[in-house]
Amino acid sequence: MANKRDYSGEKLRYAYRMTILIFYDIIATALAYIIAMLARFDFQVMRVKETHITNLAKILPILIIITCLVYYFTHLYHSVWTFASVVEAYRMVIAYLILLPVNIIAMLLSYGKVPRSTFIIGYFLSFGLCAAIRFGYRLVRYAQMSTGSKKGGEVDNVMVIGAGSAAKELITDMRLQHREKYNIRIIVDDNPIKKGRYLEGIRIGGDRHDIPELVKNFRIDRIIFAIPTALAADRKEILGICRRRDARSRPCRASTRLSTRKSRSRNCVTWTSRTSSGAMRSTST
Repeated sequence: MANKRDYSGEKLRYAYRMTILIFYDIIATALAYIIAMLARFDFQVMRVKETHITNLAKILPILIIITCLVYYFTHLYHSVWTFASVVEAYRMVIAYLILLPVNIIAMLLSYGKVPRSTFIIGYFLSFGLCAAIRFGYRLVRYAQMSTGSKKGGEVDNVMVIGAGSAAKELITDMRLQHREKYNIRIIVDDNPIKKGRYLEGIRIGGDRHDIPELVKNFRIDRIIFAIPTALAADRKEILGICRRRDARSRPCRASTRLSTRKSRSRNCVTWTSRTSSGAMRSTST
């Protein structure tokens, strides 16, 4: 029987990241309402009454606890924020719709003790900081992926054939798992509407007939076919173009799979450059 993988280390890292995220949320929520109160008095600290500070200090811990609980039950602590997208944004909106009546109740209970604008401004500031913390992490990761380079050598320039969901998933996976080895330079797709547009920040440069020119212009080292729904005739023609010598400055051979996800890697054909001479071969992976 094969040994089961030990996930204890990953669980500890997950618990550590969740703890850090909760800590950030506590600080962010507190800052949101403190800044909101200062904004109410044009950031002139001397104008803030001591009773305002005292009453806010009493209700703020309750708001922080409720906020963190709402985050937890709306799964804002369970998402993989490297892939943060519309779903996570939707969860944040749901969380703050739940927190809206909480802020209204806090405002009514503190009427005359804490300026009402503190809760209004604090509510929106808290939402902004929540989004900044979570999507900021993705932006940092995206920047790292975009500037990644191969250690000890230059990156391979990659062309992706196809601009659909499979290509999007493949590009994301390559950036996460292979950013130090490969640089995706250009995408090719036969849909004329997509030409000149961008997928994951990468330009769609033309259709199948533009492959030879794009390969030369972008000094492509590797071509990946990522259209799982392509008809057999189209697939054969496109792969035939990739095999042509005038499409490449060097011969090509089939490479190993780039993707770690089986469902996608079976639908991709990959070529890499080689300096030695020889016939070109292709393999559907």
